[in-house]
Amino acid sequence: IKSKMDTSKEDNHRFIIFDIGGVIANGFNNHLIAEHLKTANEKKLKGVFDLSRKLFASYKVGEIDEDGYWKGLLENETFEQKIIEQKLINEKDTMEERLEKIKADLRENHVRVDYRTLGYIQELSELYKDVPNVHLGILSNHTHEWFSHLFKRFNLNLYFTEEPIVICSAAVEAAKPNPKIFKILYERCNKVAGGNLNPKKHNIYR
Repeated sequence: IKSKMDTSKEDNHRFIIFDIGGVIANGFNNHLIAEHLKTANEKKLKGVFDLSRKLFASYKVGEIDEDGYWKGLLENETFEQKIIEQKLINEKDTMEERLEKIKADLRENHVRVDYRTLGYIQELSELYKDVPNVHLGILSNHTHEWFSHLFKRFNLNLYFTEEPIVICSAAVEAAKPNPKIFKILYERCNKVAGGNLNPKKHNIYR
Protein backbone atom coordinates (compact mmCIF):
# COMPACT_ATOMS: atom_id res chain seq x y z
CA ILE A 1 0.00 0.00 0.00
CA LYS A 2 1.44 3.35 -0.99
CA SER A 3 0.45 6.70 0.49
CA LYS A 4 0.57 10.20 -1.04
CA MET A 5 3.62 10.60 -3.27
CA ASP A 6 3.21 14.35 -3.91
CA THR A 7 3.67 15.38 -0.29
CA SER A 8 6.80 15.84 1.78
CA LYS A 9 9.14 12.94 2.39
CA GLU A 10 7.94 12.66 5.97
CA ASP A 11 4.41 11.96 4.72
CA ASN A 12 5.39 9.22 2.28
CA HIS A 13 4.75 5.71 3.49
CA ARG A 14 5.58 2.33 1.98
CA PHE A 15 4.00 -0.84 3.34
CA ILE A 16 5.57 -4.16 2.32
CA ILE A 17 3.17 -6.92 3.35
CA PHE A 18 4.12 -10.61 3.40
CA ASP A 19 2.11 -13.80 3.73
CA ILE A 20 3.24 -16.70 5.95
CA GLY A 21 1.97 -19.94 4.40
CA GLY A 22 3.77 -20.80 1.19
CA VAL A 23 5.88 -17.64 1.41
CA ILE A 24 7.80 -17.50 4.70
CA ALA A 25 6.97 -21.02 5.89
CA ASN A 26 5.47 -24.25 4.57
CA GLY A 27 2.08 -25.74 5.32
CA PHE A 28 3.52 -27.86 8.09
CA ASN A 29 0.27 -29.55 9.07
CA ASN A 30 0.04 -30.84 5.47
CA HIS A 31 3.68 -31.94 5.67
CA LEU A 32 2.90 -33.99 8.78
CA ILE A 33 -0.10 -35.64 7.10
CA ALA A 34 1.82 -36.40 3.91
CA GLU A 35 4.78 -37.91 5.78
CA HIS A 36 2.81 -40.14 8.12
CA LEU A 37 0.19 -41.20 5.57
CA LYS A 38 2.43 -41.83 2.55
CA THR A 39 1.46 -45.53 2.55
CA ALA A 40 -2.28 -44.76 2.52
CA ASN A 41 -4.16 -45.34 -0.71
CA GLU A 42 -4.94 -42.28 -2.81
CA LYS A 43 -8.66 -42.17 -2.04
CA LYS A 44 -8.19 -42.39 1.73
CA LEU A 45 -5.35 -39.85 1.67
CA LYS A 46 -7.56 -37.43 -0.24
CA GLY A 47 -10.24 -37.92 2.39
CA VAL A 48 -7.81 -36.93 5.14
CA PHE A 49 -6.65 -33.83 3.26
CA ASP A 50 -10.25 -32.84 2.51
CA LEU A 51 -11.06 -33.13 6.22
CA SER A 52 -7.92 -31.16 7.11
CA ARG A 53 -8.94 -28.31 4.79
CA LYS A 54 -12.42 -28.25 6.31
CA LEU A 55 -11.04 -28.13 9.86
CA PHE A 56 -8.41 -25.55 8.96
CA ALA A 57 -11.12 -23.31 7.49
CA SER A 58 -12.56 -23.11 11.02
CA TYR A 59 -9.17 -23.02 12.73
CA LYS A 60 -7.80 -20.07 10.74
CA VAL A 61 -10.70 -17.83 11.78
CA GLY A 62 -10.55 -18.79 15.44
CA GLU A 63 -13.66 -21.00 15.54
CA ILE A 64 -11.63 -23.91 16.91
CA ASP A 65 -8.20 -24.16 18.52
CA GLU A 66 -5.28 -26.48 17.74
CA ASP A 67 -6.65 -29.26 19.93
CA GLY A 68 -9.94 -29.05 18.06
CA TYR A 69 -8.15 -29.34 14.73
CA TRP A 70 -6.21 -32.49 15.71
CA LYS A 71 -9.19 -34.04 17.49
CA GLY A 72 -11.16 -33.62 14.29
CA LEU A 73 -8.44 -35.40 12.30
CA LEU A 74 -8.19 -38.18 14.87
CA GLU A 75 -11.84 -38.98 14.20
CA ASN A 76 -10.72 -40.07 10.74
CA GLU A 77 -9.87 -43.78 10.93
CA THR A 78 -7.13 -43.59 8.27
CA PHE A 79 -5.32 -40.75 10.00
CA GLU A 80 -5.56 -42.41 13.41
CA GLN A 81 -4.41 -45.83 12.23
CA LYS A 82 -1.52 -44.53 10.14
CA ILE A 83 -0.01 -42.43 12.92
CA ILE A 84 -0.34 -45.44 15.24
CA GLU A 85 1.50 -47.55 12.65
CA GLN A 86 4.16 -44.84 12.43
CA LYS A 87 4.45 -44.99 16.24
CA LEU A 88 3.66 -41.31 16.57
CA ILE A 89 0.98 -42.22 19.10
CA ASN A 90 0.08 -45.37 20.99
CA GLU A 91 -3.30 -47.05 20.84
CA LYS A 92 -3.53 -46.85 24.63
CA ASP A 93 -2.67 -43.15 24.83
CA THR A 94 -5.27 -40.83 26.29
CA MET A 95 -6.56 -38.05 24.03
CA GLU A 96 -4.41 -35.55 25.93
CA GLU A 97 -1.31 -37.69 25.37
CA ARG A 98 -2.13 -38.08 21.70
CA LEU A 99 -2.54 -34.35 21.23
CA GLU A 100 0.73 -33.54 22.99
CA LYS A 101 2.66 -36.06 20.87
CA ILE A 102 1.18 -34.80 17.60
CA LYS A 103 1.83 -31.16 18.47
CA ALA A 104 5.41 -31.92 19.50
CA ASP A 105 6.03 -33.88 16.29
CA LEU A 106 4.58 -31.06 14.20
CA ARG A 107 6.90 -28.47 15.71
CA GLU A 108 10.03 -30.64 15.85
CA ASN A 109 9.86 -32.42 12.48
CA HIS A 110 7.58 -30.65 10.03
CA VAL A 111 8.04 -26.89 10.27
CA ARG A 112 10.04 -25.54 7.33
CA VAL A 113 10.98 -21.93 6.66
CA ASP A 114 11.95 -20.60 3.24
CA TYR A 115 15.42 -19.24 4.00
CA ARG A 116 15.54 -17.38 0.69
CA THR A 117 12.43 -15.43 1.63
CA LEU A 118 13.70 -14.98 5.18
CA GLY A 119 16.99 -13.68 3.81
CA TYR A 120 15.10 -11.24 1.60
CA ILE A 121 13.13 -10.02 4.62
CA GLN A 122 16.36 -9.58 6.57
CA GLU A 123 17.85 -7.58 3.68
CA LEU A 124 14.76 -5.36 3.49
CA SER A 125 14.81 -4.81 7.23
CA GLU A 126 18.47 -3.80 7.13
CA LEU A 127 18.08 -1.69 3.99
CA TYR A 128 15.17 0.33 5.33
CA LYS A 129 15.98 0.48 9.02
CA ASP A 130 17.04 4.14 8.76
CA VAL A 131 14.56 5.10 6.03
CA PRO A 132 11.54 7.00 7.36
CA ASN A 133 8.10 5.52 6.98
CA VAL A 134 8.88 2.14 5.42
CA HIS A 135 6.90 -0.59 7.18
CA LEU A 136 7.11 -4.38 7.00
CA GLY A 137 3.94 -6.27 7.85
CA ILE A 138 2.18 -9.62 7.56
CA LEU A 139 -1.31 -10.56 6.42
CA SER A 140 -1.81 -14.30 6.75
CA ASN A 141 -4.51 -16.92 6.97
CA HIS A 142 -3.07 -18.56 10.05
CA THR A 143 -3.74 -19.68 13.59
CA HIS A 144 -2.85 -18.34 17.02
CA GLU A 145 -0.68 -21.27 18.07
CA TRP A 146 1.23 -21.81 14.83
CA PHE A 147 1.65 -18.10 14.10
CA SER A 148 3.16 -17.53 17.56
CA HIS A 149 5.44 -20.56 17.20
CA LEU A 150 6.87 -19.29 13.91
CA PHE A 151 7.49 -15.82 15.33
CA LYS A 152 9.37 -17.17 18.34
CA ARG A 153 11.29 -19.89 16.55
CA PHE A 154 12.54 -17.75 13.67
CA ASN A 155 12.74 -14.42 15.52
CA LEU A 156 10.36 -12.77 13.06
CA ASN A 157 9.68 -10.05 15.61
CA LEU A 158 13.15 -8.65 14.75
CA TYR A 159 11.89 -7.75 11.26
CA PHE A 160 8.16 -7.25 11.75
CA THR A 161 8.28 -4.78 14.60
CA GLU A 162 4.97 -2.94 14.15
CA GLU A 163 2.38 -5.14 15.82
CA PRO A 164 -0.73 -3.46 14.35
CA ILE A 165 0.25 -4.48 10.80
CA VAL A 166 1.14 -8.07 11.74
CA ILE A 167 -2.25 -9.66 11.15
CA CYS A 168 -3.19 -13.28 11.75
CA SER A 169 -6.62 -14.26 10.44
CA ALA A 170 -7.55 -16.13 13.61
CA ALA A 171 -6.97 -12.99 15.66
CA VAL A 172 -9.38 -10.91 13.58
CA GLU A 173 -11.81 -13.78 12.85
CA ALA A 174 -11.65 -13.26 9.09
CA ALA A 175 -9.53 -14.86 6.39
CA LYS A 176 -8.55 -13.94 2.84
CA PRO A 177 -10.33 -13.45 0.48
CA ASN A 178 -12.94 -12.03 2.88
CA PRO A 179 -12.89 -8.23 2.31
CA LYS A 180 -13.08 -7.74 6.08
CA ILE A 181 -9.44 -8.72 6.60
CA PHE A 182 -8.24 -6.37 3.84
CA LYS A 183 -10.27 -3.56 5.38
CA ILE A 184 -8.60 -4.25 8.74
CA LEU A 185 -5.19 -4.15 7.07
CA TYR A 186 -5.99 -0.86 5.35
CA GLU A 187 -7.34 0.74 8.53
CA ARG A 188 -4.26 -0.29 10.50
CA CYS A 189 -1.88 0.90 7.78
CA ASN A 190 -3.79 4.17 7.66
CA LYS A 191 -3.41 4.57 11.42
CA VAL A 192 0.34 3.84 11.23
CA ALA A 193 0.58 6.44 8.44
CA GLY A 194 -1.19 9.04 10.53
CA GLY A 195 -4.37 8.95 8.47
CA ASN A 196 -2.50 9.72 5.24
CA LEU A 197 -3.83 6.86 3.07
CA ASN A 198 -6.64 7.34 0.59
CA PRO A 199 -7.70 4.26 -1.42
CA LYS A 200 -9.40 6.46 -4.05
CA LYS A 201 -6.24 8.42 -4.79
CA HIS A 202 -3.43 6.00 -4.12
CA ASN A 203 -2.42 2.66 -5.49
CA ILE A 204 -3.02 -0.56 -3.62
CA TYR A 205 -0.93 -3.42 -4.94
CA ARG A 206 -1.58 -7.11 -4.32
